[in-house]
Amino acid sequence: MISTYLPYRQIRYQTDLTPVEIQQILAENVITGFSFVNSKPYCGSFSNYDFSVRKTYSSIKKQSIKPTVTGRYQSSEGKTYVTLTLMPHSIQIIFVALFGLPCLLFLVNGFSEFLKTWDITILVNCFFPVLILYGILWGIFQFQGNADLRFWEHTLSLKNVVNAPQNGVITPF
Repeated sequence: MISTYLPYRQIRYQTDLTPVEIQQILAENVITGFSFVNSKPYCGSFSNYDFSVRKTYSSIKKQSIKPTVTGRYQSSEGKTYVTLTLMPHSIQIIFVALFGLPCLLFLVNGFSEFLKTWDITILVNCFFPVLILYGILWGIFQFQGNADLRFWEHTLSLKNVVNAPQNGVITPF
């Protein structure tokens, strides 16, 4: 449940494609070297069993602050399993750290005031800047990340692998 609110996702999929076919699809959709103009939607790198890509900004600029999609794929028992990991760009992490520090100091100061007065409104008001900053960045990550996941799910014909219950407990994805 809490993992849904984190700016990090790791999802395991299954596909009917072989690792060789996945490499061919990656070669069709990922810019791996230097080029001025390219119509491929992602830039990054890939090897025999993993890849790391980020959506390009336009056909000329390859830089963007969209999330990084890291994938690993392997064959096991005649099926190919793909694990996609979605992480925010390092610029977004630095932005949260820079603007989160004053919010954190405000929260600490407000908590000390709450302990002096026991007024719950002071404590609630201290959480608003933190929640607003994190909420905005989390929403941007969710919006951009969902678009990337939909692209790779469609392109690689991925089917979500449902975790089998372990001791009666179903673990989240």
